[in-house]
Formats: sequence, C-alpha cells, structure tokens
Amino acid sequence: MPDKNAHQTTPNGTDVKPRLFEMHYKALEYRYGGFTYKEIAEALNKEYPKMPPPYERIKKWFEVGGIVEQPYIDYAKKENDRRRQHLRQKMEGLLTQLPDKFRELINERFVINPFSGEVIKDEKGKPIPKRDKVLLDALNSLAAMMGFKIEQSEGEAEEDPVDRFFRLAEEKAQAEKHAK
Repeated sequence: MPDKNAHQTTPNGTDVKPRLFEMHYKALEYRYGGFTYKEIAEALNKEYPKMPPPYERIKKWFEVGGIVEQPYIDYAKKENDRRRQHLRQKMEGLLTQLPDKFRELINERFVINPFSGEVIKDEKGKPIPKRDKVLLDALNSLAAMMGFKIEQSEGEAEEDPVDRFFRLAEEKAQAEKHAK
C-alpha cells in the first residue's frame, strides 16, 4: 500500500506536492529549532487543541518520503544560508579590528598598575610579565598566518612556563646540594 504522505506524480510525470497547512510549517520551525517529535506534538497540541496531531503522525511527516521531508530540507537550507550571511557580515566587521587586537595583545607585555599607569615590578626589580613566551609566539605565528604585520614593543617576554618550572626546580636542587 503506497504511503499517502509520499510525493506523487501525475500521468504526465509532473510532481504533485502534498498540501501543507500552517500546522506543518509550525512543525518545521520547531524541528529546526531542535525540538524532538514528542516536544513538537506537545507544542502543536497546545496550539491546535481541536485537531491535535499524535506524536506518531508527526514523526511520519519527517521520515523519508514524509509530507514535510523536502520542505524541511528547503527550510533548513534557507535558514542556514541566512545564518551564514549574518555571520559573514559580523566577521567582516570584526576582521578590521583583528590587527589592532593582535598588536594590543602582543605589546601588552607587563602588568600595569591601573591607578598610576606604571609597570609593576617583582622583588628583584624586574617588570612582571603579563604574557609568557609561548603565548606571544603563538600570537605572532597566528598574526603572520593571517598576514598581519605587528610591530612589537621593547622588552623581553617571560620564559616558557615549562622551562621556568624545570629551571627553578634545578636551581632549588643546586641550592640544597650546596647547603649540605
């Protein structure tokens, strides 16, 4: 027995599209919004209490050959294209800001006192780094891959945190060895 929801053709070969009602379009929107078939049934039952569609019927609508299969695919394509276009517009606006943000991240090397604007120094009188060498190298590499030229400020970046850990551990071991 043929599926009554399946697309059919006329004797001359043209497609006969099933007639969709407002309820079907609501179901499409809900499904695209991430609703499960059960949640769609519950929502439609509230909106259309006189003729609530059962869960099983809604599930059949979305199956291969179902009444909303192709309209759902078309709707999803349109929505995805609309979202892609919106994202492109946002990205184009942000791309102009990227070189400045990279420059700011790379050149903002030391911790600054927000009240005086002076660089904060450690107990040895050295400026306290805000970014370590690994992060700065990654930012520089990313900026280079994106074709941004970043002029760097003066000053050294802090050493790699892993290298620093092992250097300090070695210094501590040497100090303990000399103390004995």
